[in-house]
Amino acid sequence: MHSKSLGLIRLMSLISLLWAPSLYGAETYPSKPLLFVTHSGPGGGMDTMLRRITDIMAKEKLVTQQMRVENIQGGGSAKAMTSIVKRKGDDHVLAGLTSVWVAAPLISTDIKVSYKDMTTIAMLGLDPNIVVVRGDSPFKTMKDLLDFAKANPNKVKQAGASVTSNPNFDRMIIGEATGAHWDYVAFPSGGEAITALLGGHVNLVIGQPADMGGHLKAGALRALASFSESRLAGYPNVPTLREAGVTARVSRGTVRGIVAPPDIPASSVQYWEDVLRKLTKTQGYQQFSSEIELSPRFLTSKEFKQFLDEETETLAKSLARLGDLKK
Repeated sequence: MHSKSLGLIRLMSLISLLWAPSLYGAETYPSKPLLFVTHSGPGGGMDTMLRRITDIMAKEKLVTQQMRVENIQGGGSAKAMTSIVKRKGDDHVLAGLTSVWVAAPLISTDIKVSYKDMTTIAMLGLDPNIVVVRGDSPFKTMKDLLDFAKANPNKVKQAGASVTSNPNFDRMIIGEATGAHWDYVAFPSGGEAITALLGGHVNLVIGQPADMGGHLKAGALRALASFSESRLAGYPNVPTLREAGVTARVSRGTVRGIVAPPDIPASSVQYWEDVLRKLTKTQGYQQFSSEIELSPRFLTSKEFKQFLDEETETLAKSLARLGDLKK
């Protein structure tokens, strides 16, 4: 082979090497450790969920990079939401969204950001709420609770996390529909609200089975009703709210989904849609969903955004009717 030909081949090889990064991407995504943010305190519903799903994704080798969960509490979820919005374009940070991220900006004028300022990734399911009292509570049924609250306005105390969370909104809706009114006491986290109930400092909690399943099985807590359309498989003896005579349009459940900072690449959104869809099909995730009574419902980025928009519209109308929508 002529020396000129050899030189041309070497030159072409060098050019191909130089162009390779731009053709195929200089780095494979994700290219560094990943951070998952939650507004929940340690042991809270979304905190537990993020830690479990990151463990499952690692075990199933759906994601090879290290994944870490960070709790950013405060401001009725505002601090966590703000931290995500400020990380514009950073596709190595994700967050666990729950219904409070929808309600909080509608209720509180102090919260200036919402899911609309972020990139929706995927919805994983709905977590139905249940009404829970202490195991030795005089309220044996939901009717007992409602009858007492009607006769003794604001004597009953409900513990919960932020005042912008679904349980507080549901309290107002039930009160409007039944005439049973009680107070809401906010705690820094759902876990602390349950501790207050166990300690006898409040009378009830409206929350997810995932947060209190152990206490219910041990008999320390007793469920009076579920917000699900049909009885929960893990609690077949617990009537639905409708069966208990309450037909008010309460929350469909706590939304469980994943969002990311604004303006991340479309390819990264697609990556996480694919990974999370595969996650929902694993035995580990299905077992976890069963444990926490999660109603699986996978929605893509666009579908999830539409779902949240519909939830926002419905909630805004209800809050306006109650006079709690910010002006």
